[in-house]
Amino acid sequence: MSIDPVVIYIKDFVTKAEAAHIVEISEPHFAKSGVSLGDLKKQTINDIRDSYSALPDRDAVVRGVEDRARRFQGPTISGPLESIKVVRYFEKGKFSYHTDWFNEEAAKIRGRNRQSSFFVYLEANSTGGGTHFPHLTLTNDKGTWCEFIDCEQEKGLGVTFKPILGNAIFWQNLNRDGSGRDDVLHAGMPVIEGVKTGMNIWTLTPKDTDVNSL
Repeated sequence: MSIDPVVIYIKDFVTKAEAAHIVEISEPHFAKSGVSLGDLKKQTINDIRDSYSALPDRDAVVRGVEDRARRFQGPTISGPLESIKVVRYFEKGKFSYHTDWFNEEAAKIRGRNRQSSFFVYLEANSTGGGTHFPHLTLTNDKGTWCEFIDCEQEKGLGVTFKPILGNAIFWQNLNRDGSGRDDVLHAGMPVIEGVKTGMNIWTLTPKDTDVNSL
């Protein structure tokens, strides 16, 4: 998809059965999404984000998806996974432009940063609600991607991925020196009609004290 920054589109990252199961076990836990202030214990409700979030129990299916995410990245991206987060967007739901990585002060508070991100579509019963990367440029002909991206979008305005059940976007958040990449800025565009549910999988930077990142 893109080499610099690294952005990879993955078809069928989860099965329909896995997606339905993760949505089902998340249902009792959904609450209004907040915006992180660096320390995950401190979050605030903010109008840049209109969604609901849940942390599903780590049953066998969730652990299997976690393992798949680790294997996809290989040994070059090590470190533990942050708890998987499921997010749901109803009509007009959105998440305005943001990055997943933390600034230097916030990363220091947390003790880690987010090396990489997956966003996996678990429910795509909606119109609108694409994931827009305004700085992304495709490495090959845009026309070959029209099944997965909005090809009607004006040229030069980045790439918007369509919500498609089971598919995922993967990207790397940090430069080699550990600083955050501004070119992976992205947004969850407003849902026009219906419901979109996705899943965030973040790999954190390792620490010397890590014995086992599993």
